[in-house]
Amino acid sequence: MKFKRIVILVMLFLALLTKLTFAQSQRDESTSKVGGLELPDVGYGVFGAAPHVNKDAAFTDYVPYYAKFALWVGGLDAKGQPVVTAGNGNSLTARPEWTADYNSFKKEENTGFANVEKVITTSYSDTPGFEGHTPLSLNVEQKMYAFVKKGFAVITFDISLNLKAAPLKEAYVGLWVDIDAAESDTKVAEGNDLFSLLDAGKAPIVFDGSRTGSSVPRLGVKILGTQTPIIAWWREKSYPETDAEQYNYLRGEAPFTDPNQPGDYRFLLSFGPVSLAPGGTFQFPVALVQASTAADFDASVKEAESFYDNELGGAGLKKSSASNSFQSTSTDFVPGAFQLRQNFPNPFNPETQIQFDLPQPARVELNIYNTLGQLVRKLIAADYPSGTFGVTWNGRDDAGRQLPSGIYIYRIKAGDFQAERKLLLLK
Repeated sequence: MKFKRIVILVMLFLALLTKLTFAQSQRDESTSKVGGLELPDVGYGVFGAAPHVNKDAAFTDYVPYYAKFALWVGGLDAKGQPVVTAGNGNSLTARPEWTADYNSFKKEENTGFANVEKVITTSYSDTPGFEGHTPLSLNVEQKMYAFVKKGFAVITFDISLNLKAAPLKEAYVGLWVDIDAAESDTKVAEGNDLFSLLDAGKAPIVFDGSRTGSSVPRLGVKILGTQTPIIAWWREKSYPETDAEQYNYLRGEAPFTDPNQPGDYRFLLSFGPVSLAPGGTFQFPVALVQASTAADFDASVKEAESFYDNELGGAGLKKSSASNSFQSTSTDFVPGAFQLRQNFPNPFNPETQIQFDLPQPARVELNIYNTLGQLVRKLIAADYPSGTFGVTWNGRDDAGRQLPSGIYIYRIKAGDFQAERKLLLLK
Protein backbone atom coordinates (compact mmCIF):
# COMPACT_ATOMS: atom_id res chain seq x y z
CA MET A 1 0.00 0.00 0.00
CA LYS A 2 2.85 2.33 0.91
CA PHE A 3 4.61 1.55 -2.39
CA LYS A 4 1.38 2.33 -4.30
CA ARG A 5 1.13 5.74 -2.61
CA ILE A 6 4.71 6.50 -3.56
CA VAL A 7 4.03 5.58 -7.19
CA ILE A 8 0.93 7.81 -7.25
CA LEU A 9 2.84 10.72 -5.73
CA VAL A 10 5.66 10.31 -8.28
CA MET A 11 3.15 10.21 -11.13
CA LEU A 12 1.42 13.34 -9.85
CA PHE A 13 4.76 15.11 -9.51
CA LEU A 14 5.79 14.15 -13.05
CA ALA A 15 2.42 15.29 -14.40
CA LEU A 16 2.74 18.63 -12.61
CA LEU A 17 6.32 19.03 -13.82
CA THR A 18 5.27 18.26 -17.41
CA LYS A 19 2.44 20.80 -17.16
CA LEU A 20 4.76 23.49 -15.80
CA THR A 21 7.40 22.70 -18.41
CA PHE A 22 4.80 22.83 -21.18
CA ALA A 23 3.45 26.13 -19.85
CA GLN A 24 6.98 27.56 -19.69
CA SER A 25 7.62 26.29 -23.23
CA GLN A 26 4.39 27.86 -24.46
CA ARG A 27 5.36 31.16 -22.86
CA ASP A 28 8.88 31.10 -24.32
CA GLU A 29 7.76 30.05 -27.79
CA SER A 30 4.83 32.47 -28.05
CA THR A 31 5.29 35.00 -30.83
CA SER A 32 3.66 38.14 -32.15
CA LYS A 33 3.33 39.08 -35.80
CA VAL A 34 4.73 42.20 -37.40
CA GLY A 35 3.64 41.82 -41.02
CA GLY A 36 5.42 38.67 -42.16
CA LEU A 37 7.82 38.76 -39.22
CA GLU A 38 7.25 36.94 -35.93
CA LEU A 39 8.86 38.31 -32.77
CA PRO A 40 9.21 36.29 -29.56
CA ASP A 41 7.01 37.60 -26.79
CA VAL A 42 9.76 37.20 -24.21
CA GLY A 43 12.39 39.93 -24.30
CA TYR A 44 14.63 41.22 -21.54
CA GLY A 45 16.62 43.99 -23.17
CA VAL A 46 17.65 41.80 -26.09
CA PHE A 47 15.31 39.89 -28.39
CA GLY A 48 15.13 38.70 -31.96
CA ALA A 49 13.47 36.64 -34.64
CA ALA A 50 14.61 33.80 -36.86
CA PRO A 51 13.04 32.64 -40.16
CA HIS A 52 9.69 30.96 -39.72
CA VAL A 53 6.79 29.68 -41.78
CA ASN A 54 4.55 32.40 -43.15
CA LYS A 55 1.13 31.99 -41.54
CA ASP A 56 -0.48 35.04 -43.08
CA ALA A 57 -1.61 34.37 -46.63
CA ALA A 58 -2.60 38.02 -47.01
CA PHE A 59 1.02 39.07 -46.56
CA THR A 60 2.32 38.26 -50.04
CA ASP A 61 5.76 39.83 -49.59
CA TYR A 62 6.81 37.64 -46.71
CA VAL A 63 10.56 37.38 -46.18
CA PRO A 64 12.22 35.23 -43.49
CA TYR A 65 14.27 37.98 -41.88
CA TYR A 66 16.84 37.35 -39.22
CA ALA A 67 16.47 40.25 -36.80
CA LYS A 68 18.02 41.03 -33.43
CA PHE A 69 17.30 44.03 -31.22
CA ALA A 70 19.04 45.28 -28.06
CA LEU A 71 18.39 48.19 -25.70
CA TRP A 72 21.38 50.47 -25.01
CA VAL A 73 21.54 53.15 -22.31
CA GLY A 74 24.66 55.22 -21.77
CA GLY A 75 25.71 58.15 -19.61
CA LEU A 76 28.67 59.75 -17.86
CA ASP A 77 29.87 58.61 -14.44
CA ALA A 78 31.01 60.91 -11.60
CA LYS A 79 34.41 61.27 -13.27
CA GLY A 80 32.90 62.16 -16.63
CA GLN A 81 33.72 58.78 -18.14
CA PRO A 82 31.16 57.07 -20.41
CA VAL A 83 29.37 53.98 -19.10
CA VAL A 84 26.95 51.98 -21.24
CA THR A 85 24.58 49.12 -20.49
CA ALA A 86 24.02 47.20 -23.73
CA GLY A 87 21.65 44.30 -24.22
CA ASN A 88 24.19 42.53 -26.41
CA GLY A 89 27.24 43.41 -24.29
CA ASN A 90 30.64 44.55 -25.50
CA SER A 91 34.03 43.00 -26.30
CA LEU A 92 34.81 42.54 -22.59
CA THR A 93 31.50 41.10 -21.43
CA ALA A 94 30.37 39.19 -24.56
CA ARG A 95 27.04 38.64 -22.80
CA PRO A 96 23.82 40.58 -22.17
CA GLU A 97 24.26 43.33 -19.60
CA TRP A 98 20.58 43.38 -18.58
CA THR A 99 19.49 40.94 -15.86
CA ALA A 100 16.02 39.48 -16.39
CA ASP A 101 13.26 39.35 -13.80
CA TYR A 102 11.59 36.20 -15.10
CA ASN A 103 8.69 36.54 -12.67
CA SER A 104 7.71 39.81 -14.36
CA PHE A 105 6.43 38.16 -17.55
CA LYS A 106 2.77 38.99 -18.17
CA LYS A 107 0.63 38.47 -21.25
CA GLU A 108 -2.67 40.35 -21.46
CA GLU A 109 -5.09 39.34 -24.20
CA ASN A 110 -7.98 41.50 -22.97
CA THR A 111 -6.11 44.69 -23.70
CA GLY A 112 -8.90 47.25 -23.93
CA PHE A 113 -7.33 48.64 -27.11
CA ALA A 114 -8.95 48.30 -30.52
CA ASN A 115 -6.93 46.01 -32.83
CA VAL A 116 -4.40 45.16 -30.09
CA GLU A 117 -4.55 41.41 -29.60
CA LYS A 118 -2.08 41.24 -26.69
CA VAL A 119 0.28 43.25 -24.52
CA ILE A 120 3.45 41.56 -23.28
CA THR A 121 5.25 42.96 -20.21
CA THR A 122 8.74 42.05 -18.99
CA SER A 123 11.12 43.73 -16.55
CA TYR A 124 14.90 43.74 -16.08
CA SER A 125 17.73 45.76 -14.57
CA ASP A 126 21.41 46.41 -15.25
CA THR A 127 22.52 45.13 -11.86
CA PRO A 128 24.56 43.34 -10.62
CA GLY A 129 27.83 44.40 -12.17
CA PHE A 130 30.45 41.97 -13.44
CA GLU A 131 33.78 42.11 -15.23
CA GLY A 132 33.51 44.61 -18.07
CA HIS A 133 30.10 45.90 -16.97
CA THR A 134 29.55 48.86 -14.63
CA PRO A 135 25.85 49.24 -13.75
CA LEU A 136 24.07 52.56 -14.05
CA SER A 137 21.49 51.38 -11.45
CA LEU A 138 18.66 51.21 -13.98
CA ASN A 139 15.37 49.30 -14.01
CA VAL A 140 13.35 48.77 -17.20
CA GLU A 141 9.75 47.78 -17.81
CA GLN A 142 9.26 46.72 -21.41
CA LYS A 143 5.82 46.48 -23.01
CA MET A 144 5.15 45.14 -26.50
CA TYR A 145 1.79 45.93 -28.14
CA ALA A 146 0.95 43.37 -30.83
CA PHE A 147 -1.75 44.30 -33.36
CA VAL A 148 -4.23 42.28 -35.38
CA LYS A 149 -3.25 42.11 -39.06
CA LYS A 150 -0.90 45.09 -38.90
CA GLY A 151 2.60 45.50 -40.25
CA PHE A 152 3.97 47.01 -37.06
CA ALA A 153 4.39 46.52 -33.32
CA VAL A 154 4.88 49.21 -30.66
CA ILE A 155 7.37 48.67 -27.85
CA THR A 156 7.81 51.01 -24.89
CA PHE A 157 10.78 50.95 -22.53
CA ASP A 158 10.15 52.71 -19.20
CA ILE A 159 13.67 53.30 -17.87
CA SER A 160 13.97 54.37 -14.24
CA LEU A 161 16.93 55.25 -12.04
CA ASN A 162 17.23 53.73 -8.56
CA LEU A 163 16.47 56.06 -5.66
CA LYS A 164 19.93 55.63 -4.13
CA ALA A 165 21.79 56.16 -7.40
CA ALA A 166 23.62 59.31 -8.42
CA PRO A 167 21.82 61.50 -11.01
CA LEU A 168 22.47 60.35 -14.56
CA LYS A 169 23.53 63.18 -16.85
CA GLU A 170 24.22 63.38 -20.57
CA ALA A 171 22.37 60.08 -21.02
CA TYR A 172 21.37 58.58 -24.36
CA VAL A 173 18.90 55.76 -24.99
CA GLY A 174 18.95 53.68 -28.15
CA LEU A 175 17.84 50.50 -29.88
CA TRP A 176 20.64 48.53 -31.54
CA VAL A 177 19.41 46.60 -34.58
CA ASP A 178 20.90 43.80 -36.68
CA ILE A 179 18.71 42.82 -39.64
CA ASP A 180 19.60 40.25 -42.29
CA ALA A 181 17.15 40.24 -45.20
CA ALA A 182 16.58 37.32 -47.53
CA GLU A 183 17.16 36.89 -51.24
CA SER A 184 14.09 34.65 -51.41
CA ASP A 185 11.56 33.01 -49.12
CA THR A 186 14.02 30.21 -48.40
CA LYS A 187 17.49 31.74 -48.62
CA VAL A 188 19.14 34.21 -46.30
CA ALA A 189 22.54 35.55 -47.34
CA GLU A 190 24.51 38.03 -45.25
CA GLY A 191 26.40 40.85 -46.88
CA ASN A 192 23.94 41.65 -49.66
CA ASP A 193 21.68 44.04 -47.75
CA LEU A 194 21.17 47.76 -48.30
CA PHE A 195 20.54 50.40 -45.67
CA SER A 196 18.13 53.26 -46.26
CA LEU A 197 15.87 55.76 -44.50
CA LEU A 198 12.12 56.28 -44.79
CA ASP A 199 9.62 58.61 -43.12
CA ALA A 200 11.56 61.70 -44.28
CA GLY A 201 14.85 60.30 -43.03
CA LYS A 202 13.70 59.40 -39.52
CA ALA A 203 13.16 55.63 -39.85
CA PRO A 204 16.16 53.41 -40.78
CA ILE A 205 15.39 50.24 -42.73
CA VAL A 206 17.24 47.25 -44.18
CA PHE A 207 16.22 45.34 -47.31
CA ASP A 208 17.77 42.85 -49.69
CA GLY A 209 19.85 44.53 -52.39
CA SER A 210 19.30 41.84 -55.02
CA ARG A 211 15.52 42.27 -55.18
CA THR A 212 14.20 44.61 -57.84
CA GLY A 213 10.96 46.47 -58.40
CA SER A 214 8.92 48.76 -56.20
CA SER A 215 7.57 45.94 -54.02
CA VAL A 216 10.58 45.00 -51.88
CA PRO A 217 9.95 43.94 -48.27
CA ARG A 218 11.48 46.41 -45.82
CA LEU A 219 12.04 46.05 -42.10
CA GLY A 220 12.88 49.06 -39.93
CA VAL A 221 12.41 51.04 -36.73
CA LYS A 222 11.04 54.46 -35.79
CA ILE A 223 11.31 56.31 -32.45
CA LEU A 224 7.88 57.64 -31.50
CA GLY A 225 7.38 60.98 -29.82
CA THR A 226 10.21 62.85 -31.56
CA GLN A 227 11.19 64.26 -34.92
CA THR A 228 14.90 64.49 -34.01
CA PRO A 229 16.25 60.94 -33.66
CA ILE A 230 19.96 60.17 -33.77
CA ILE A 231 20.82 57.56 -36.40
CA ALA A 232 24.14 55.75 -36.70
CA TRP A 233 24.84 52.88 -39.05
CA TRP A 234 27.87 50.81 -39.87
CA ARG A 235 28.99 47.52 -41.33
CA GLU A 236 29.73 44.52 -39.13
CA LYS A 237 33.50 45.08 -38.88
CA SER A 238 32.99 48.56 -37.40
CA TYR A 239 31.25 47.23 -34.28
CA PRO A 240 31.96 49.36 -31.16
CA GLU A 241 34.10 47.36 -28.75
CA THR A 242 34.08 49.40 -25.52
CA ASP A 243 31.71 51.51 -23.41
CA ALA A 244 33.39 54.67 -24.73
CA GLU A 245 32.85 53.62 -28.35
CA GLN A 246 29.27 52.55 -27.67
CA TYR A 247 28.57 55.91 -26.03
CA ASN A 248 29.92 57.72 -29.10
CA TYR A 249 27.68 55.61 -31.33
CA LEU A 250 24.68 56.52 -29.13
CA ARG A 251 25.58 60.18 -29.76
CA GLY A 252 25.68 59.51 -33.52
CA GLU A 253 29.45 59.46 -33.83
CA ALA A 254 29.88 56.20 -35.74
CA PRO A 255 32.14 55.50 -38.74
CA PHE A 256 30.20 56.81 -41.72
CA THR A 257 29.61 54.28 -44.52
CA ASP A 258 27.94 54.67 -47.90
CA PRO A 259 24.46 53.11 -47.46
CA ASN A 260 24.26 52.44 -51.20
CA GLN A 261 26.97 49.78 -50.94
CA PRO A 262 25.74 46.23 -50.14
CA GLY A 263 26.88 44.89 -46.79
CA ASP A 264 25.97 43.31 -43.47
CA TYR A 265 24.56 46.37 -41.71
CA ARG A 266 23.95 47.29 -38.10
CA PHE A 267 22.28 50.48 -36.98
CA LEU A 268 21.52 52.33 -33.77
CA LEU A 269 18.47 54.54 -33.38
CA SER A 270 18.85 56.73 -30.30
CA PHE A 271 17.69 59.85 -28.49
CA GLY A 272 19.35 62.27 -26.11
CA PRO A 273 20.83 63.75 -24.18
CA VAL A 274 18.42 63.28 -21.28
CA SER A 275 18.89 63.56 -17.51
CA LEU A 276 17.53 61.09 -14.97
CA ALA A 277 17.15 62.02 -11.31
CA PRO A 278 17.00 59.24 -8.67
CA GLY A 279 13.54 57.71 -8.89
CA GLY A 280 12.89 59.40 -12.24
CA THR A 281 11.64 57.58 -15.36
CA PHE A 282 12.19 58.15 -19.06
CA GLN A 283 9.98 56.40 -21.62
CA PHE A 284 11.61 55.32 -24.87
CA PRO A 285 8.90 54.26 -27.38
CA VAL A 286 9.66 52.62 -30.73
CA ALA A 287 7.72 51.05 -33.59
CA LEU A 288 9.03 48.01 -35.47
CA VAL A 289 7.64 48.17 -38.99
CA GLN A 290 7.61 45.80 -41.96
CA ALA A 291 6.06 46.69 -45.32
CA SER A 292 6.39 45.80 -48.98
CA THR A 293 6.53 49.38 -50.29
CA ALA A 294 7.88 52.68 -49.02
CA ALA A 295 4.36 54.15 -49.02
CA ASP A 296 3.00 51.25 -46.93
CA PHE A 297 5.91 51.62 -44.53
CA ASP A 298 5.23 55.32 -44.00
CA ALA A 299 1.52 54.60 -43.55
CA SER A 300 2.30 52.02 -40.85
CA VAL A 301 4.58 54.52 -39.12
CA LYS A 302 1.71 57.02 -39.01
CA GLU A 303 -0.61 54.37 -37.54
CA ALA A 304 1.96 53.54 -34.88
CA GLU A 305 2.41 57.22 -34.04
CA SER A 306 -1.35 57.69 -33.80
CA PHE A 307 -1.62 54.74 -31.40
CA TYR A 308 1.19 56.12 -29.24
CA ASP A 309 -0.27 59.63 -29.18
CA ASN A 310 -3.96 58.86 -28.82
CA GLU A 311 -4.16 55.48 -27.06
CA LEU A 312 -1.06 55.55 -24.86
CA GLY A 313 -1.16 59.29 -24.25
CA GLY A 314 2.45 59.48 -25.30
CA ALA A 315 4.21 62.72 -24.49
CA GLY A 316 6.83 64.12 -26.83
CA LEU A 317 10.39 63.16 -25.92
CA LYS A 318 12.39 66.04 -24.51
CA LYS A 319 16.11 66.53 -24.28
CA SER A 320 17.74 67.71 -21.08
CA SER A 321 18.77 71.31 -20.64
CA ALA A 322 22.30 70.15 -21.29
CA SER A 323 21.31 69.73 -24.92
CA ASN A 324 21.15 73.53 -25.23
CA SER A 325 24.89 73.72 -24.80
CA PHE A 326 25.21 71.46 -27.80
CA GLN A 327 23.46 74.09 -29.90
CA SER A 328 25.02 77.23 -28.49
CA THR A 329 28.27 79.11 -28.44
CA SER A 330 30.10 79.05 -25.12
CA THR A 331 33.40 80.50 -23.98
CA ASP A 332 32.89 79.69 -20.29
CA PHE A 333 34.51 76.28 -20.70
CA VAL A 334 37.89 75.86 -22.40
CA PRO A 335 38.20 72.46 -24.18
CA GLY A 336 41.36 70.45 -23.67
CA ALA A 337 41.93 69.77 -27.39
CA PHE A 338 40.85 70.73 -30.88
CA GLN A 339 37.87 68.69 -32.03
CA LEU A 340 35.42 68.59 -34.92
CA ARG A 341 32.24 66.87 -33.79
CA GLN A 342 29.76 64.83 -35.77
CA ASN A 343 26.94 66.97 -37.09
CA PHE A 344 23.53 66.61 -35.48
CA PRO A 345 21.07 65.49 -36.59
CA ASN A 346 22.56 63.16 -39.16
CA PRO A 347 21.02 62.37 -41.62
CA PHE A 348 19.29 65.75 -41.77
CA ASN A 349 16.55 67.70 -43.49
CA PRO A 350 16.22 70.67 -43.65
CA GLU A 351 19.15 71.75 -41.45
CA THR A 352 21.89 70.41 -39.20
CA GLN A 353 24.41 71.77 -36.73
CA ILE A 354 28.18 71.37 -36.79
CA GLN A 355 30.08 71.90 -33.56
CA PHE A 356 33.81 72.30 -32.90
CA ASP A 357 36.11 72.81 -29.90
CA LEU A 358 38.99 75.27 -29.71
CA PRO A 359 41.45 75.02 -26.77
CA GLN A 360 43.00 78.33 -27.85
CA PRO A 361 42.14 81.26 -30.12
CA ALA A 362 42.46 80.45 -33.82
CA ARG A 363 41.55 81.47 -37.33
CA VAL A 364 38.77 79.07 -38.33
CA GLU A 365 37.72 77.97 -41.80
CA LEU A 366 34.81 75.53 -42.06
CA ASN A 367 33.61 74.45 -45.50
CA ILE A 368 31.29 71.91 -47.14
CA TYR A 369 32.42 69.77 -50.09
CA ASN A 370 30.69 67.23 -52.29
CA THR A 371 32.11 63.74 -52.85
CA LEU A 372 34.03 65.01 -55.90
CA GLY A 373 35.95 67.36 -53.64
CA GLN A 374 34.25 70.47 -55.00
CA LEU A 375 33.62 73.33 -52.55
CA VAL A 376 29.85 73.93 -52.30
CA ARG A 377 29.49 76.11 -49.19
CA LYS A 378 31.76 78.33 -47.11
CA LEU A 379 30.36 78.30 -43.59
CA ILE A 380 33.03 80.04 -41.52
CA ALA A 381 36.07 82.18 -42.20
CA ALA A 382 36.77 84.19 -39.05
CA ASP A 383 38.87 84.51 -35.91
CA TYR A 384 37.49 82.72 -32.82
CA PRO A 385 38.47 82.74 -29.14
CA SER A 386 38.85 79.47 -27.20
CA GLY A 387 35.63 77.62 -26.45
CA THR A 388 32.96 75.43 -28.00
CA PHE A 389 31.07 76.75 -31.02
CA GLY A 390 28.36 75.64 -33.39
CA VAL A 391 27.10 76.64 -36.82
CA THR A 392 23.94 75.61 -38.65
CA TRP A 393 23.90 74.49 -42.29
CA ASN A 394 20.64 74.45 -44.25
CA GLY A 395 21.76 72.18 -47.10
CA ARG A 396 22.21 75.04 -49.59
CA ASP A 397 25.25 76.14 -51.56
CA ASP A 398 26.84 79.61 -51.56
CA ALA A 399 24.32 80.80 -54.15
CA GLY A 400 21.39 79.77 -51.95
CA ARG A 401 20.42 76.81 -54.12
CA GLN A 402 19.13 73.63 -52.45
CA LEU A 403 21.70 70.85 -52.91
CA PRO A 404 20.60 67.34 -53.90
CA SER A 405 20.42 64.47 -51.44
CA GLY A 406 23.68 62.70 -50.86
CA ILE A 407 26.89 62.47 -48.86
CA TYR A 408 28.84 65.65 -48.18
CA ILE A 409 32.10 66.33 -46.38
CA TYR A 410 32.64 69.14 -43.90
CA ARG A 411 36.23 70.17 -43.29
CA ILE A 412 37.71 72.44 -40.65
CA LYS A 413 41.04 74.23 -40.44
CA ALA A 414 41.85 75.96 -37.14
CA GLY A 415 45.47 77.04 -36.85
CA ASP A 416 47.50 73.90 -37.49
CA PHE A 417 44.52 71.63 -36.73
CA GLN A 418 42.66 70.05 -39.67
CA ALA A 419 39.86 67.47 -39.63
CA GLU A 420 36.90 66.34 -41.69
CA ARG A 421 33.72 64.30 -41.27
CA LYS A 422 30.91 63.09 -43.49
CA LEU A 423 27.22 63.92 -43.32
CA LEU A 424 24.12 62.86 -45.22
CA LEU A 425 21.53 65.27 -46.64
CA LEU A 426 18.10 63.78 -47.33
CA LYS A 427 15.43 65.77 -49.16
